[in-house]
Amino acid sequence: MKYVTAVLISMTFHVVAAQVPFDKRAKIASGNNMTIVSDRNKKENFTPVDGKELLSRLKQLSVTRWNYRNETPSVTHIGPTAQDFYKTFGVGNDEKVISPIDPAGISLAAIQELMRQLDELKSLVNYQQAAIGLLKAENSELKASLESRIKKLEAKLEK
Repeated sequence: MKYVTAVLISMTFHVVAAQVPFDKRAKIASGNNMTIVSDRNKKENFTPVDGKELLSRLKQLSVTRWNYRNETPSVTHIGPTAQDFYKTFGVGNDEKVISPIDPAGISLAAIQELMRQLDELKSLVNYQQAAIGLLKAENSELKASLESRIKKLEAKLEK
């Protein structure tokens, strides 16, 4: 297997230089951006994900501010621990690291679920606004009818 010296960037952009096996799943592109192969032809065993379930799990994930032990406390990061992420979602190789592709996929599925829920709420609001409009019109008609009847009764009482 070929080895390459690479700069790996964790989910929180903590830079670590290491000798890593070069297996063509990730590479450092121009501009020091790490890219991950996501070609459909390189993947298998596709199964749909439940956005509602992922969103519920995401809500339970502890996201905190912290610093690496080898950094000064003033250099902080925000994110979950790999242990919490693995326990919550059960994806990746182990509970010590987080692959950049998993939070991205989970985030995209959660965003899609939020968009679906937003569309549902918009439909509900539109329905309720239409119902309110009908009720206002009915209320106006009933009010006019009642006022007319009261005037007629008052006119009879005055006689």
